[in-house]
Amino acid sequence: MEPEEMLKKIGGDPGAIGFCSLACLMNMEKSGVDAGIGLVPVDMDGDGRMDKFENIYESSSTLSHAIFVGRFPKTLYSRVYALTAEQTAGAEEMAFLEWMIGDGQQTLTSAGIMELGYGERASRMEHLSGYDQAVANVRAKASPARVYLLVGGLLLLIGILTLVFARITGNRGAVQTAGSLQGEGSAAFPGGLFFDRSHTWAYMEKSGRVRIGIDDFLQNVTGPVTRVIMKHPGEQIKRGDSFLTLIQKGKRLEIKSPVSGVVEEQNRELLNDVSLLNSDPYAAGWVLMMKPLNWISELKSYFMGEPYANWLKTEVARLKEFLTSTLKLYDTKEHALVLQDGGEINGGVLESFGPEVWEEFQDGFINRAK
Repeated sequence: MEPEEMLKKIGGDPGAIGFCSLACLMNMEKSGVDAGIGLVPVDMDGDGRMDKFENIYESSSTLSHAIFVGRFPKTLYSRVYALTAEQTAGAEEMAFLEWMIGDGQQTLTSAGIMELGYGERASRMEHLSGYDQAVANVRAKASPARVYLLVGGLLLLIGILTLVFARITGNRGAVQTAGSLQGEGSAAFPGGLFFDRSHTWAYMEKSGRVRIGIDDFLQNVTGPVTRVIMKHPGEQIKRGDSFLTLIQKGKRLEIKSPVSGVVEEQNRELLNDVSLLNSDPYAAGWVLMMKPLNWISELKSYFMGEPYANWLKTEVARLKEFLTSTLKLYDTKEHALVLQDGGEINGGVLESFGPEVWEEFQDGFINRAK
């Protein structure tokens, strides 16, 4: 139906929800149309409440500004989010949600909505149905021969894993150093990694898959991360699209992917222990395993070794300039904590600041990486 008709129906039914473009809604408001409607908020970090950083739904103009500065991730305004307060729903609601996940994907895709990957469809359909696998515990008596075989197999597996680990670490080369946030100090990074201007890294495994993560510089700037949101297996992303959301007590940064491809694996250990991102960003803190789609072409834009170290020094200088210019806009008591004597930047410099400064960092430093 026409937007005016849809808005009129929504305004007359307190339980109705509709979808339209933000531009359409703003045009309605400019023309004086008052449909008596409100924007449905999205709890981006899933903590069950609308934090100050998420409160961007007061009006269409407020939401429009949030999108412009990167406060509203692309994944939210290019997808339809359907949520229910409880697991069980009526027959009509269930039929609608099942259609959205299944046959309706083609219709939604043609309307400009991002299509769910096969893995996402299966997991969401499983969650929707409330299906749980039944696990039966069967007691078995092991014979001595089976015990010997089991022990031998475990020893063989340990040997293979040790060999694989040694080859991987050998391929990644020696640890190199680059300028850190402490000016004359140094930050270690392993050789063999390709670094992108988005402060991310990529490493191609012998299988042809590419492992990606964030660099040490970025985790040093943010300080301890409290939660991450990452893309799911089956999703296709382009270089420059958000693949990871870093969350620190409600504040967030959208990190851009260095690689175009299809997500094949998440780092489940990272989901269980997000501190790995800060303590070991180049090994245990990796984020996604990708099947690359444009690796040869994108390879030309990466840094390695000394060129990355030199570029990182310019990034430290750019960070100082950013902090100096940005913090003048905010009346805060934290100025003295940002720069040490001699102009050196403290680690975790963004930790003390609110979402407004994180917004500025997202827009002026990450989104406009040089």
